[in-house]
Amino acid sequence: MNSAAEKAVLKPLATEVAGQMQAMRARGASYDAIAAMLNRSGLRGCCGGRWFAAGVRQALLKTVAEPAPAMEQGGPAALI
Repeated sequence: MNSAAEKAVLKPLATEVAGQMQAMRARGASYDAIAAMLNRSGLRGCCGGRWFAAGVRQALLKTVAEPAPAMEQGGPAALI
């Protein structure tokens, strides 16, 4: 388990990453695309491994109610 000092350092990072994930999702990025970005950045998932779409989805659901992507809100025309 992480020490209090480790948690104090990790929390702002987790908040920043969650914000980036939410912003990408709001722009219509797929969970796979977000996972690929996190993996390219060298950021590890909660268990220290690679990110996958399901893990991104779970992380977003835990942080805040996720807005629906543009495709679900109004079809392809909503992206224009």
